[in-house]
Amino acid sequence: MPRALVLLLCLLIAGCAEPPPERGDLQGTLQRLSEAGYDWTSVGHSQPAPGQDLVLVELRTKSEPAEQAADRAAKLVWTTHKGPLDAVAVEVNGVDTLVLNRTELVTRFGARDRQLDALPKKADWTGFWSVVIGVAGVFAVGLLAFRLWRRARS
Repeated sequence: MPRALVLLLCLLIAGCAEPPPERGDLQGTLQRLSEAGYDWTSVGHSQPAPGQDLVLVELRTKSEPAEQAADRAAKLVWTTHKGPLDAVAVEVNGVDTLVLNRTELVTRFGARDRQLDALPKKADWTGFWSVVIGVAGVFAVGLLAFRLWRRARS
């Protein structure tokens, strides 16, 4: 019986685990960069510090100088990426070419539309999982009390 309780507890904990939150529309940004004519693109997200959102862009191009390509990519990310954005880092042809923080981005490309920084609202399951955990906890305590009571009677 103790194995069953341990298994139940493990299943409850695993069921409550959530994937890391999505920090913006990385697929949309990747598509817009590809449509801009780069030979190959990759987009990622990093949080170098709590509350700091860095969008990482890797691209390959033969048609324009690296600095110009990096500047154009950074502007595209700044003006179209949906999600929090505090800095942009662009790597062109395997070389770190440009890193701009929010202040530098505003200076270089102008103010960012506030609606772009908002994350899409997703369903909040916190209340549901709180009830499930509460019911499972009461069940586990009741089951344990019953077993102890039964053992004491025999």
